[in-house]
Order: sequence, then C-alpha cells, then structure tokens
Amino acid sequence: MAEALETLDIATDPADRAEMRQLLAAMRFRQGDATGAIALLRDAVDDPAVPEIWRTRHRVLLANFRRGSLDDLDHAERAAREIYADAAPAAQPYEAAFAQQTLWLTASIRRDHDRALRHIERALSIVRERPELASMCFDLLDNKTFSLQNLDRLDDAERTLGEAAEFAARHDLPASLQVATAVQAYWRGRWDDALAQISAVTDDGPGITFHGMREPGAVRMLLHGVGALAAGHRDMRDVALGHLAAAEALPASAAERESCDFLIVAQALASEQQDRPDDALTHLAPLLQPAYAPMMLRHQWLPDIIRLALSAGRRSVAERAMEICAEEAAKEVRPARAYAADARCRALMTGDVRPARLAVAHYRQVGRLPELAATLEDAAALAAAGGRTGEAVAAAREALDLFSMLGAAWDIGRARRRLARYGIALHDLVSNPA
Repeated sequence: MAEALETLDIATDPADRAEMRQLLAAMRFRQGDATGAIALLRDAVDDPAVPEIWRTRHRVLLANFRRGSLDDLDHAERAAREIYADAAPAAQPYEAAFAQQTLWLTASIRRDHDRALRHIERALSIVRERPELASMCFDLLDNKTFSLQNLDRLDDAERTLGEAAEFAARHDLPASLQVATAVQAYWRGRWDDALAQISAVTDDGPGITFHGMREPGAVRMLLHGVGALAAGHRDMRDVALGHLAAAEALPASAAERESCDFLIVAQALASEQQDRPDDALTHLAPLLQPAYAPMMLRHQWLPDIIRLALSAGRRSVAERAMEICAEEAAKEVRPARAYAADARCRALMTGDVRPARLAVAHYRQVGRLPELAATLEDAAALAAAGGRTGEAVAAAREALDLFSMLGAAWDIGRARRRLARYGIALHDLVSNPA
C-alpha cells in the first residue's frame, strides 16, 4: 500500500494514476476499510480525465464494494434494492443495472431461475441502448445465457449467444462469449465445436477479461475445465492433462471457486482412468460442500459421484451426494436440471430404474445429450441388474449410439464393463466399438 500511495503521489500519466487508485481501493477493501475504498473511487468513475477503460474498471470495483458480501443473501438483496431505488431516479444506469444483476445473482443462488431471468432482462433494458455501457450489456447477455441453461431452455440460450455475437460485432467489441459458447456446446453434445471454441481463446485475449468486466482466473479455469473434461471423455489423455496442467497455477478466490466444477470433475476423471477411485473422490469433495461456491451447479455432477462412490464401496459418500442433490432439487422453483439429476441419483441409490426413465425422458426432451447418454447407461445397468435384459439392451444401444456420436471412447468402455457383469456383451451392439 505504501508503494501504491507513493506512486499515486508522483505519477502524472492518467492511466498510471488510475491503476494505482484501483489497487489501493482493492487493498483497502480487503483490509476491511470499505468506506475508504469507496471514497477512493467515488469521484473517479465520472471524471473525464480518467481513461475510459479505467472508469469502467472503477465502476465494476465500486459496485462490488457497495454490494458487499453474499454470505447473507437477504442483506445483499436489500442493499441491491436500495441501490436501485437511488440509482434509477438519479439517472445512474450502470449502478441501476448492477443492482439488478445483484438480484439476478441472489435469485440464481436460491435456484429461482425464472426470477433471476426477470432481473437480468430488466438490467438489459437499462443498458442495451447505451453504447457507453456496451461491455456491461455483453456481460449481462452471458448472465442471461446462464439462467436460460438452468431453466433447460437451451434453444433460447443458443439464440442469446447468437445475439451476443451480433452485439459484439455491431459495437466493435473484441470478443464473443467464446467460453459460454463452449459450455453450451458441451451440454448440447457438440464437443468438436466446444473444443474449437476453446482452442480459439488465448489466455491473454480480450475474451478472458473483457476489459475488466470478468475475473480472468475464473474464465481460464472454466475454459481449461471444459477442455479437459471433453478430452477426458474422449480418452484423449494427453490433451486433458495439458488443460489440467495449464489450470494448476490459477488462483482460488471466490470467483474461481464458482467456476471450477468442470475442472474438478476433469481431475476426478483422470484419476478414475488411472484406476484410482479414492483419489477421484478426493478431487470431487468440494462438490459435497454446499458452502463452497454456492453459485456452483453441483447437482449436474452428483449422479456421477454416486456411481463412482458405489463402485468403490464408499456408500457414505454416495448418501451425502444424494442428500445434497435432493436439497438442490427442493430449491429449484421450476423443476429442471436439479430435478432430473435428483431422479437419476434416486435410481442409482435405490436400484429402481423408474426414476432413471424419468430423467431420460427429461434429457431427451430438452436436448442434453451427454447427460442423456450417461443416464441411459445407468438405466441399462439397473435394468440388467433387475433381470430385464431386453430393456437393458435397448437402453445400452441408445447410450452407445450417443457416446459414439460424442466420440466418448472412455464412456463406451465404461458402459461395456458395467453391462458385462450381467452377461450383456456390448460388442454386439455397436458396429465400430471404441
């Protein structure tokens, strides 16, 4: 802090002074001096002598300071509503939109995704026609995509990503939502597209930080996590390990924790592929701690934790995963992703194939191909265990067709091993088995 203060005193270049102001404000806030941190930035956000890129960064930091901690969601919501009530009549569009974005965030953590979507639409209506807030509008489109995905409105999410790409081109912005597009492509089963999007993003490119609007470490973590997981399922182990190695040096602040689930699951898959199930479950432990990254959509991974835990004889771990998934499903105001994951978990825990059939129907309807394939594999194994060989063969055949389309060589091998225990030879079900 002493060095930053000294530099601020002697610097004459506006960008240098702005950078020191940003650093000082961040350090004061982390020391618990929120009032001093806010005071440093309050006037600079509207000072035309401050370079535009730094005014944007100051606004982002200042809005985060005013939002405060998300440990108390009720408090965060009250603060956001107060900020919005002050900002809207005062013609402060950035602050008003940020308040709505905060309400989107708290609603998302509560798993009320319809309400979250309404808040983000309100925020977009504030900034969409303001060219000076184009970067914020772009960030809000990313948030809208997230909410639509949580509601399993994947076609609408696809259209929003297209809108973001057109918006970036129209406003001469430096990047599209490449990482969000890769995540969407992953869940739709277009893994070639996902990997192509990932390879097109450089670690220091504008798509990572978007002029300070996003945490660079968090986006990199998500980027490498998606790449490692898709490559791992395809049994491209060198590629997967390359992504895992690139992610090792990344930080682990709150922003990174919220974006690390793909990476965690990819690390676990690498251990599973090395026949180290206990190490895999150790990697997955953060997903069994709801206080660790409350925004994280942990329910999408819990069925795989149960499958792995049961196969490793770790029933207590499976029971904990089942408990958390049930809690996530109960929070979901409109039954969607957590609801389907909970059905799959119940099937695995009870041995009853019927909840798995419900999950299969849901994933088929909304177009989540990787989850559909994995749930069909579960249904096949459960049907086989119950002596319903015909049903098992039909489910396995569809699962293998989907895995083949994804290029998921590892999953084909795993399904083959699971069904072989019941005397079902999957070599007979695929023309070109991986």
